[in-house]
Amino acid sequence: MADNTTLNVAVLAGPVRGRRKGTLLVPPVEARYLAALLREAAAQDPSITFRVLADADGAALFQGLEVVQLPEPGIWPAGRGFICSRALRRLEPDLVIAPFRLAPYLPWNVRAVLFGADMLDWPLPLQAAPPPKGPQPSLKRAVVRNAIDYFGPSRAFQKRFAELFDVGFDRISVIPPGLPEPAAVPASGPVVAPPYVVYLLNRHTREFWPAFLRFRKKHADLLPGSLVVVGDRPFPDDGGDPEDLGPMLWLEQCPQAYLEQIFADAAVVCWPAREDYAGLDLLCALRAGARILAVRSGAAMEWDADALAFCDPAHEPSLARAVRLLLDESPDMAARRAARERRAVESLRWTDAAWKLITLLRRHAA
Repeated sequence: MADNTTLNVAVLAGPVRGRRKGTLLVPPVEARYLAALLREAAAQDPSITFRVLADADGAALFQGLEVVQLPEPGIWPAGRGFICSRALRRLEPDLVIAPFRLAPYLPWNVRAVLFGADMLDWPLPLQAAPPPKGPQPSLKRAVVRNAIDYFGPSRAFQKRFAELFDVGFDRISVIPPGLPEPAAVPASGPVVAPPYVVYLLNRHTREFWPAFLRFRKKHADLLPGSLVVVGDRPFPDDGGDPEDLGPMLWLEQCPQAYLEQIFADAAVVCWPAREDYAGLDLLCALRAGARILAVRSGAAMEWDADALAFCDPAHEPSLARAVRLLLDESPDMAARRAARERRAVESLRWTDAAWKLITLLRRHAA
């Protein structure tokens, strides 16, 4: 039974972008994960009030929640930190939830729970290489000093966060993401005419986009038909001449039910994301019973890893071997794999994730 004591929680979800061009303080995967978690937590425990502090870039991502718009910082050098700090003090929250990148913006006298779902700023090398540069010492100090607890979406995130910020495992709660209730799709045939290949394009997979295009052009027999790209359009310098790609369909926004149908009917779903610790798109593809090409890292290892075909997407022979493994399945093997994938994620619900968050917040409410 829920504790009915009123709990006032402020959620610092902005600013989205940092001072340096291209720097994201709240990447899309973190906003999607947090927004779904908060919406369900608010529905399950009405005694907890969530008020989201966001700038103009992030406000639209938290529809259905009470959003307090953050003003622009103006010309002041430390404007963003001052604005966030002042806005939090005005709300007088019992607790604050914030992405770990925003820890330096938290006032010293608030009690904060930090979370994360994206560690792409400090990527792990796929092969033997010098370790990448980690977070700045000032960020590490703020993350340790300004938080009473932490949470993230996977054990892989828990491990990587502990390594980067020297935080004990016992202080990092794992709150796996959920899946929305399956929605019926009109039985009017495939959404996209097969055969086709799906590439999930986002900040986690963008580094392998040029290599994938070169591979597809060279091995047209392995990746047949048209190309369906789900997610963000590539940057101009990401490589690949659209005139050389053949038939292609971009889907930047697609309803969940239709997206799962697209995954289910695809020859291959390419998800070469080595730093996606939330796996939100992966869970959707697993429930669809798709043939999934992935990288052996991040959240991929925690959801029925035996059903995925792993590869090094920067290494052509590895990529070719994995694609052949998927396409050479017999109908019986494909049916058993799809059933195993669906069983692996059938119990994942945002309701369960919300109650884990509620429990975490109630533990620190006193």
